[in-house]
Amino acid sequence: MANQTAHHDGHPHIVPIRTYTAVLIALLALMAATVAISFWKIPSFLFFSGTMMNQLAALLIAVIKATLVVAFFMGVKYSTQLTKFWALLGFTWLTFFTIMAGDYGARNMESVQGWEAHGDSALPRTITQNDTPVPAPMNDVNVRPRQ
Repeated sequence: MANQTAHHDGHPHIVPIRTYTAVLIALLALMAATVAISFWKIPSFLFFSGTMMNQLAALLIAVIKATLVVAFFMGVKYSTQLTKFWALLGFTWLTFFTIMAGDYGARNMESVQGWEAHGDSALPRTITQNDTPVPAPMNDVNVRPRQ
């Protein structure tokens, strides 16, 4: 059985320097776009806030940069179908693992009743237990660990 990585002349694929240069320029442009997005607030869209839109745009740029690095610098673009499959499977697993880890980390949090009814205030949030004010947790989020 023939070597699947070799081409018709028996040599592995050689990527021209101009391809690496173009990918490098694209990565630098995407890095500049990431920095620009951090200073510019994208307006709200549908049910996404402006901050969430900035995060989604930065995440999209990061995925594009990772795809360029894996495809060209790691040589997956010129590899066998099996290598492409495993590379895609690895990123799919990483995505699912990240989602599960985030869910698992937030499982012990619950909404605290009473904080939502208060308007915006510069005072620290407090809850009351038996008419005694209790300071809010240090993370300043409307959740607390379950008892």
